[in-house]
Amino acid sequence: MAYTLEQIKNAFNTKADDNPFLFRKIIRPLSYYFTYISLRIGISTPNRATVAGFICGCFSLIFIVLPEQNYLILGAGFYFIYYIFDHVDGNIARVSNQATYFGKYLDGIVNAVINSLVLLAFSFRQYLVYNNPYYLYSGVIVFFVYILSCFVVTRTSFFNLWVKLDIKEGKVKESILLNETNPLTSGKFTLKKMGNLAIDLQTLAIFMSIFIGMNFWLYIMFLVPIGIWCGALIFVTMIRAYRQLNIHRYSKTDSRLNNK
Repeated sequence: MAYTLEQIKNAFNTKADDNPFLFRKIIRPLSYYFTYISLRIGISTPNRATVAGFICGCFSLIFIVLPEQNYLILGAGFYFIYYIFDHVDGNIARVSNQATYFGKYLDGIVNAVINSLVLLAFSFRQYLVYNNPYYLYSGVIVFFVYILSCFVVTRTSFFNLWVKLDIKEGKVKESILLNETNPLTSGKFTLKKMGNLAIDLQTLAIFMSIFIGMNFWLYIMFLVPIGIWCGALIFVTMIRAYRQLNIHRYSKTDSRLNNK
């Protein structure tokens, strides 16, 4: 079925959009036109759009690593196309009623891979350009902080689900887990808003590097806010995990279970 540009736009609830400012004002509007074209050239499912975005992201990483400015321009261009396709898959899912949990899962994996590796790509490029190992060290550190934040959040979500299932089956008593507000979204300046600001600064740094190159201050803008946000995310999530998951349980290897 062919969808009009208006149908694609109307399928998205703008009031529910809590993405970074630059995504809402620039990337999202551009994604409607990319969606319209994608549907007409055979990218008719959300997962195809996700794969297309992943391919663009991989090209961006290859070009960003190369020290010449022309390659940086190409890399930044492919990176922004990757971001646009990160919205295209959702647009296709909504307008064609193809949204699935697997699609969201696949989209998250692609984001984690590309958004983490771009930290290494830029740090390695800066090292090649300026022959300063501290660029490389800083990028590697923030890369591992980013990966650790993904692991901690995913691990906490997994155990939250596990506890909920055990509560439902009567294996453990109901805990604070079911009644606690989400610290990631509650409060005046949430971690979500902090993350949005960090992503906006990173996106702006990449965009400005197209015209003036990735100098020291743009590199700081690109790297440091993401590192701070991921560090805060790890800290808050670990505190939340302690409060929610510090619940007595029996291991299946515990011999006392045989006597119950």
